[in-house]
Amino acid sequence: MTWQAVAGHASTPPSEPQPEPEVIRAAALIDGWEGDGGHLESARAELDAALKRNPKSATAYREYARYYLVSEPDISGQPVLGSLDAALMSVDRAIELAPGFARAYVLRGHVLTLMGQLDQADAALAKADAIGTGDPWLALNRARLRMRQGKLIEASELCRDVSGRSQVRRIRLSADECLVDFYEATGQFQRMDDTYRHMLTYASDNAWMRGNYSGYLLCAKNDESGAVREARAALSIMDYGNARFRLASALYRSWATQWEAGHQEQAQPLLDEARGLVDAPPAQVVAASCGGKKVVAVLRALYRSGQLEPQPAINAIALAATRRDGVPGVFEVLVRGTGSDEKFVYANTMADYRDPASLTIRFTNEAAQALAKPRGGMARELLMDKRLVVAGFVRRERIDLLREGRPTGRYYYQTHLWVTDAAQVLDLGTGG
Repeated sequence: MTWQAVAGHASTPPSEPQPEPEVIRAAALIDGWEGDGGHLESARAELDAALKRNPKSATAYREYARYYLVSEPDISGQPVLGSLDAALMSVDRAIELAPGFARAYVLRGHVLTLMGQLDQADAALAKADAIGTGDPWLALNRARLRMRQGKLIEASELCRDVSGRSQVRRIRLSADECLVDFYEATGQFQRMDDTYRHMLTYASDNAWMRGNYSGYLLCAKNDESGAVREARAALSIMDYGNARFRLASALYRSWATQWEAGHQEQAQPLLDEARGLVDAPPAQVVAASCGGKKVVAVLRALYRSGQLEPQPAINAIALAATRRDGVPGVFEVLVRGTGSDEKFVYANTMADYRDPASLTIRFTNEAAQALAKPRGGMARELLMDKRLVVAGFVRRERIDLLREGRPTGRYYYQTHLWVTDAAQVLDLGTGG
């Protein structure tokens, strides 16, 4: 779970409503939760008991909001929309019962930030400030909000201050993970690595942090072996979806690297382990973990090892309509038309490229030249009437019709597969 996902519990100032014993026990259970459903059910039972004894317990409603934030996370460890709605209702009930409950406003600001209601979140945190509280989560939740507002320097200063002052492990960990997010957003990858290594010195048993470190190693440093190590460490502490995805992605990438290096027999256990972790196509797993950077290498190895059959153009068009960010795959096409402009060379599966049934392979000029040069001739002539097998992402793209350089309001859709590297062309055969 990332640093912003759980707004924490802090000691209660004398001016705030005092928690019942059941609420204190529930808060401790939620604070110590790292994926064990039994902890959360015990916390819920304690809160139900507190509300049965005192139906107007503002502190119980605040803790219930925290319970909702962690009870139904998505695969990345973030609360789902229904949980956010329930959390907001609970914290609002706490404020209704105790209008001067500063820590309830701190939590309200956090929930609203997660919901994307940034102005309301700012107002809630300002209200907590106005009431007065020493809750360190006020600074951390404000940092999260500032991140979302694009005020990165202010966010980093808030987190750095909390990290330097707090002796509470959970608070330090949240502050340091906030700094990791800042370093990532500003491209300071070595400082990201340094901060993760620092967190390992005091929180090596935190599954969320180990899983996040795995993602950094895999996506920012291309350190597949390090990513495998950290993902396995995370899963040894707690079995959760994001760590499984990260481990599977790292294993698929390691397998592809070893297979293409000629170590097929040694690579096979990596592929078998990856397939057992996540029930999804390998290319989708790799794309979900780090985007499309390394997907083509995995697709190429799957195709050349005989474990992936290329799909026809009609399937590519249907798949592209299902996702805006594109669908990875290996596709077999017969080129029936070509074209070019200053930046691209186009290979189309229909003579009329505007036909909705046409798939357009869109080569950058550099990729087209790299493909054509060893074979002699020009790319357009080389591609015409050829059967291609191509790896990449198919996307549905809107084409606006222009008149005198201005949109007319009319448009149509094409399906494109971008080729930025000649290595994406896995086979260039004769026509049919």
